[in-house]
Amino acid sequence: SVAWSRSTLNRGIFPTAGSSQSASFSITTPNSDVNYFKSIFDSKFYFPLSRNQRWSVLARLRAGYGNGYGDTNGIEQILPFTQNFTAGGSDTLRGFENNTVGPRGVQRIQRSIVGPDGGTVFLGPESDTLIVSSRSLGGNAMVLGGLELITPTPFVGEEFDNSVRTSLFVDVGNVW
Repeated sequence: SVAWSRSTLNRGIFPTAGSSQSASFSITTPNSDVNYFKSIFDSKFYFPLSRNQRWSVLARLRAGYGNGYGDTNGIEQILPFTQNFTAGGSDTLRGFENNTVGPRGVQRIQRSIVGPDGGTVFLGPESDTLIVSSRSLGGNAMVLGGLELITPTPFVGEEFDNSVRTSLFVDVGNVW
């Protein structure tokens, strides 16, 4: 694993100016049972709109990609499901439950009947039942972004600016 991080934020909690970027890359060694790599990039930019920095705009982007490499016994390696990216929840996409954004599992249940000779007769695909999981299985690619207008919290004095934050936001993104 290798990682890089840079921060010019004006404070550690509830910043209103500056930026932060980080990037990481992980790869398993070729002699491992499972061969894969994974990379993540995270960026946040705060733009103050007023001199006292009580009004700011936050633009953020998070992107990730992972995949397997090589093959074992003629079978191409893939990203292990435990390393899949997931999204949803307050730290990724607000308004969605945790891990609900992205591809879902589909289970196909084939219908059958007892034939005239007592054997099992499977009906055609049009009679199958499909069950879709409520949670995402995750994916090997992810892009998340957001734009946020940070405003002074009404009825709260300036001395509490580092304790309470009010904002209007738009979050976008998906997992593939």
